[in-house]
This record gives sequence, structure tokens and C-alpha cells, in this order.
Amino acid sequence: MSLKNARKLKVLIIQITKQIMWFGIFEKYKMPNKLHPELQKVVNQLKRKSKINIIKGAYDVVTTKFTSSNWKTYTHLPEIIQRDTNRLWDRNFLYCTHQNFLIRLILIKTGKFKEKDIKLKRGLAHWLSPHQWLRIKVGNKWTDVDAWGRSYGVPFGKNAHGFNSSFNKKFMKKI
Repeated sequence: MSLKNARKLKVLIIQITKQIMWFGIFEKYKMPNKLHPELQKVVNQLKRKSKINIIKGAYDVVTTKFTSSNWKTYTHLPEIIQRDTNRLWDRNFLYCTHQNFLIRLILIKTGKFKEKDIKLKRGLAHWLSPHQWLRIKVGNKWTDVDAWGRSYGVPFGKNAHGFNSSFNKKFMKKI
């Protein structure tokens, strides 16, 4: 593929991504009043910690409880519109948007974070797949939190974008 065609493809993918985002899939979900009992237990355990440790704790809970998968992103497509926290909490696989929603929910429900402290960021993972991560403010510093990216080798404080993952680096070495 020529560089010119690659640029055209990237523009097309960005346009399609913008259309998908226009349908509200990547917007902030409303906070529920009542939480799943296990989720409430997590919030209660994290409340007493420092802000950065609350973020890391929420990140660890979400990334150990739920899986991320490029393939399931497409094979479970109807599930992307789910917003019920009880149903989300009882699943194994979650989209990046759902994982971010749960982290955001945990942070806000601890009472130590406000909506203005949490930004939704969007981009393309693997240059093809629409992706979302969080940018969270602690003091005067913003930290990227990408729970979905953790499965692909993206460390805490970084985000999956383009081909920025150990999965892609291993794959590219094989080519």
C-alpha cells in the first residue's frame, strides 16, 4: 500500500470512528444511585486511600475482574449499548467504554473525585479500532488510565493508541 493510500485509509477510518462516536457510544454514562453489592464493597474499601491509590485500586479491580479482547469487540457488538452496572459487573468481557465507566463510577462514588477530574479520551487502537481511555487529575497532574490496554501490555499511566501495545510490537516483529 502506498503512503498516499495509507493516508486515505486513515482519514476514512477516522471519519467512520467519528460517526460511531456520534451515536453516543463513547459519551459519559449517567451515574446510578444504587450499586451492585460487590461494587459497593470495592468503593467502601478504596474510600480511605489516597487519590492515586484509589485510581490504582479501581484500575486493578477492573483489569483483574474483566477481560479485554480485540476479537470480542466485534463478536459481542450488541453488548456495547449496555449501561446497567449490575449486568456489567456480572460479565467477564467488557468494552473499553464499560471498563472506563466502572472506574469512573468507583472514583466518583468514593467522594474524592468529581466529574471535572475525569476526562474521556478517544482515539484509534491498532489504527483501526475506536478506543477510549480516561485521563484523571490528581493535584495538578493528569494521568492516563487505560484498563482495556492493560491486556495488551499498555502500562498504568499510558494509553493504547496507534500501534502502541506489546501485542502489536510482537505481531510486527513476525512480519
